[in-house]
Amino acid sequence: MIHFRSRTLPSVVTGLLGGLFLMAPVASIAQIRTVDLPPSTPARPPSLEPLPPAPQDAQPEPSQGLQLDLPSLEEARRADAGTAAAAPARSLDAAAEAAAAEARAAAEAEAAALRAANARELAAAEAQSRQIAADKQAQEARLTHYRQQQQEHEAALAAYQAELKAAEAARQRWEADVAACRAGDRSRCSLPAAPR
Repeated sequence: MIHFRSRTLPSVVTGLLGGLFLMAPVASIAQIRTVDLPPSTPARPPSLEPLPPAPQDAQPEPSQGLQLDLPSLEEARRADAGTAAAAPARSLDAAAEAAAAEARAAAEAEAAALRAANARELAAAEAQSRQIAADKQAQEARLTHYRQQQQEHEAALAAYQAELKAAEAARQRWEADVAACRAGDRSRCSLPAAPR
């Protein structure tokens, strides 16, 4: 456990802490030693010689300076030897697996979005095709109805023209009969109306 008693942390201690935490996880620390640095004393790196192990029930006395609980050198080396080889490989494997899982999730999300967009486009295209087919069928029905009406109109017009020609021929015959009757041809005169 690390107790910070000072407001400033010298860079040497920071470097030591960074290196130590990279070498040994906190859970593997068995024995702890305490280094007491007063705030007015310039920071010096601790000697690399191991200190005698501290008793298990010993409690550090509170002081005004920076207090660090560090493992002994042998413990750090043992913990470092046990975890140094496995931890980076595991962390690299875990990072690679996490990156691969994230890439798979992104690809699946993109594929799902693409499938949804394709389904919307397909539905819109099918609806448009149905509308075009319905419009075409309605146009063909209107065209058929128009042609039928046109044929009926032409037939009625032809019948009317035939009636006009027949009426004109009948009028010309009547006029010829009237002229012949006036000229004295009594066979072409009309019979007088019978009295009632």
